[in-house]
Amino acid sequence: MESFPEETLLPSAVTNLDIAYLDNLKSLEYKGLHHLTSLRELKIRFCPKLQSITEEGLPSSLSSLVIYHCPELESFPKAGLPLTLESLEIICCNKLISGRMHWNLQNLQHLLHFSIAGCENVESFPEERLLPSSLSSLKIWRLQNLKSINCKGLQHLTSLRKLEMLNCIKLQSMPEQELPPSISSLIIKNCPLLKRRRFHKPLTLDTTKREE
Repeated sequence: MESFPEETLLPSAVTNLDIAYLDNLKSLEYKGLHHLTSLRELKIRFCPKLQSITEEGLPSSLSSLVIYHCPELESFPKAGLPLTLESLEIICCNKLISGRMHWNLQNLQHLLHFSIAGCENVESFPEERLLPSSLSSLKIWRLQNLKSINCKGLQHLTSLRKLEMLNCIKLQSMPEQELPPSISSLIIKNCPLLKRRRFHKPLTLDTTKREE
């Protein structure tokens, strides 16, 4: 199967859709998705040949999107992501993450939760104005070559409450004094180069346990 879903394959009342382990899938089709007016959660997982998501965009009802282990996917739909999104997770998608400055996340003013993981070519994150000011939680994990948290990319996040950094073994720079003052929970796990840092914010610091 190289494209999915076929038109009228799915009932319009579907609220959760998990597309996974389709080894030959290359594209997600608009004609099979546009009528899913009740769709709230969409997961796209382990589709190693997926190259494109419908240019016309995903259903406007969507509130949660997870894309996991789709290494050939390079970009989001040209029409952009649904403005209704509240949660976005991008995991093990090297090509997609490499083009993150074209995601236009600033348009997603309802986005509350963002998670990024599993990319080898990110040394500093986040870039300035990459993330929308609406974010309340940010999770950064398994960025193997991440060396620094760019606090300039966080300073406008005036609603950010929770910041998690997990399994970033090369992370060594994170100026706490430049973090948004709104942060009430700072979680750092298995970031050994930050082990000897002293932090003043409420902190969960664990450099031995791994999150799988």
